[in-house]
Amino acid sequence: MREIADALDGLETPAPRGQRPPLTSDERAGLRHPGLRTPSGELLACTGIALCRLFPAEGRAAGSSELLRATAGPCAPAVLDALHTAARMLDVHLPELVLAEDDGPPFTAVHAGHPRLLVGRLLLREPMPLPELRFHVGRALLSLSPDLLALRALKGASSSAPWRCWPPC
Repeated sequence: MREIADALDGLETPAPRGQRPPLTSDERAGLRHPGLRTPSGELLACTGIALCRLFPAEGRAAGSSELLRATAGPCAPAVLDALHTAARMLDVHLPELVLAEDDGPPFTAVHAGHPRLLVGRLLLREPMPLPELRFHVGRALLSLSPDLLALRALKGASSSAPWRCWPPC
């Protein structure tokens, strides 16, 4: 936490201590928001991907097709290294990594038929302090869990979403 706070304040921090082992299942469960540790949160974890399949992302987020490569920009190797390191530590599989159409946020989790992570183009051009980059990467990878992906992806943007009229008038 100190490393993240220093990075957000723009302070230089020493290099991270050696390679950390992957998180245990109990440690990963502790990262879930307390509101998602309830019965309704567990239901959302079970049905989240099905909801995302019913209402996939549309527009520019779904249409991006340029895959993230180490040659995509001067900072791309550091971004890829942070993604692979965090995926190993969190014991998650990396989704499809795609360049966003614009500078946008560093990472955006979307479901366009399958989970994908959009990488903002600004992140590949301008260096970000490594602790801050690791924070954004970890947050992005955790947001690919079925419950959080559904909460992020289903913001009522679709007028055909059945819950838009709930409760019935």
